[in-house]
Amino acid sequence: MRVQQVTAPVMAKGYEDTALYRFVRLVSLNEVGGDPSRFGTPRAEFHAAMAERRRASPHGLSATSTHDTKRGEDVRARISVLSEIPHEWRRRVALWRQLNRKHRQAVDGQPTPGANTEYLIYQTLVGAWPISVERLRAYLAKATHEAKSHTSWVNPNVRYNEAIAHFAECILDPARSPRFLEDFAAFHARVAHFGAFNSLAQTLVKITAPGVPDFYQGSELWDLNLVDPDNRRAVDWGLRQRLLEDLAGAIAGSTDRGRLARDLVEEKADGRVKLYLIREALACRRAHLTLFRDGEYRALESVGPFGEHVVAFARLGPGDAALTIVPRLLARRGRAEPPLGLEYWGAETGVLVPPEVGSRFVNPLTGEALAAEDGVLPLARVFASFPAALLVRSG
Repeated sequence: MRVQQVTAPVMAKGYEDTALYRFVRLVSLNEVGGDPSRFGTPRAEFHAAMAERRRASPHGLSATSTHDTKRGEDVRARISVLSEIPHEWRRRVALWRQLNRKHRQAVDGQPTPGANTEYLIYQTLVGAWPISVERLRAYLAKATHEAKSHTSWVNPNVRYNEAIAHFAECILDPARSPRFLEDFAAFHARVAHFGAFNSLAQTLVKITAPGVPDFYQGSELWDLNLVDPDNRRAVDWGLRQRLLEDLAGAIAGSTDRGRLARDLVEEKADGRVKLYLIREALACRRAHLTLFRDGEYRALESVGPFGEHVVAFARLGPGDAALTIVPRLLARRGRAEPPLGLEYWGAETGVLVPPEVGSRFVNPLTGEALAAEDGVLPLARVFASFPAALLVRSG
């Protein structure tokens, strides 16, 4: 029992609160329970894990943000985009290091921040932008003290702490860093664009895969929080209530749900598109409670020239079925427009639908009816109006 009492805190402080602040190759991987040395999961392995989850723990919580996550779920979704554009990311970081070198200060004979910490700062900005100087300073104070490489809570290095704070203030000051901020803003806009589609895909998978979806406070909109205490700030519930009421009114008054969905995608920066997806997908889950609680998990194959850019699975139950189809690795394609329609997906990319799953479906997110053509659902129609699809069998 004594061993049990000490192993958990040793693991927490040694790994989660030290190593994960030092090893910053791609910090979206540095999550509690994660492995920062592992880049991605093959689709076959993902499907196998979901099938096993349905068998072993079908009622376990599926959480993407909690009070103890290192970064909000949408911060991680943005940062993960960098793994798709490594050469461009490398060029941007090299340029930013050159532009910001004048803001580094010498502490104990070493430029501060060092390369590792500066690299962490740029990833943090990509994930959490827009961010205030106060929030960035507070986060860096926590990150550097937890890393314990140059300062710590027990043995603080005042000069080092001041140099880190100075760097944060300088790079966010338009008067002192105009070229950096201009270049960063342009790059970030592209990353945030693809990160939003990562987030929507993750949200729909969480709701429809085996398990019980869990939503941390405030994550109904884009969750751009960093580690505590940042992710424990007061949530603007009034805003979320107003947006939810507005969406309910828009849905009730809409004669074209597809057009409403497309408009939300175009205006995705305000986060309503994520709230819409959560509202509609949870309503579908409640209407098909037995299916999503107990239904079989079936991996679906994709075909065509862009087949690698989609993940699909079905939930099957007696007389009922639902398909989840989401895009992935969109930044790798290099196209800036939303991943919608025939022009983006072409006519030959689709998802194979076995006969037992069905052939006719309705998408509750858009109101669109779809039919499999010779056992294939064309992605151009699946993603005609919204970049994530939940298809319920009809007829």
